[in-house]
Amino acid sequence: MIATVLIIAFTIAIGGIISIFMTNLTTTQTGEAERASAGTSECAGAYIDAINVSTDTSGRDNILVHNPSKNAIYVTSIYDDLGNVNTSTLVGGPQDRLLPGEIKGISAINVPGANAKKLTLIGFCENTANTTNISISGTCPKGGSCWPK
Repeated sequence: MIATVLIIAFTIAIGGIISIFMTNLTTTQTGEAERASAGTSECAGAYIDAINVSTDTSGRDNILVHNPSKNAIYVTSIYDDLGNVNTSTLVGGPQDRLLPGEIKGISAINVPGANAKKLTLIGFCENTANTTNISISGTCPKGGSCWPK
């Protein structure tokens, strides 16, 4: 009789411990998911707007970019459809951030190439939820208003 009561009490105690552990685990996981989705939705409409591409007398390409989003963005690289790649250097330093509404120039070498038909800018959106930054991009097709004449 005493053994049966002890087994029942032991089972109830183990069940209580597992219940507390699962409640804490679920609360932690739910909080992380909420923060991640907040950061993703905050940057959902962010993109890099290429305004103009021009080449100076030294052959260096200058790409004027605009941040139309509500969050700061960073431009990390530029490439064209021919495979030419350049790590971007915003005027003001590499990976210098563009604040909301800001326009800055990017200096690039040989991007876009002479026969390229499209320029792509890659970067990320900084979100206030302090979660993983969201990847964003922008393009400039040949013949578009941003492409050199």
